[in-house]
Amino acid sequence: MQPCQHCGQRFSWKQVYYSTWAGYTPVTCSNCGTVHDITSASKVWVTVLFVLPIPIIGSIIMHSTSIRFGQMLLSVFVVGLILMHVLPFFLRYTYRGQKEEANE
Repeated sequence: MQPCQHCGQRFSWKQVYYSTWAGYTPVTCSNCGTVHDITSASKVWVTVLFVLPIPIIGSIIMHSTSIRFGQMLLSVFVVGLILMHVLPFFLRYTYRGQKEEANE
């Protein structure tokens, strides 16, 4: 997990996970209270690692094997769960003051 850019305290997996699935809400450091926003590159990672593989894997499984539709859905669901839980390790945040300084 990424550390706070102000004090160095690492964000918890739970903080980043909930931030991602709550519409990219900011993560607040539990140690110093500094607010961090998700980077644009991390939003692209969410798309690349989660949104794109699910339909691709589903169509590959459905068209290349003779498994039932229910089994295909279960496979896609399991892959989605795995990706959802791994995704927070790839996301990066920048502290909000850094954005404001860049805009000045």
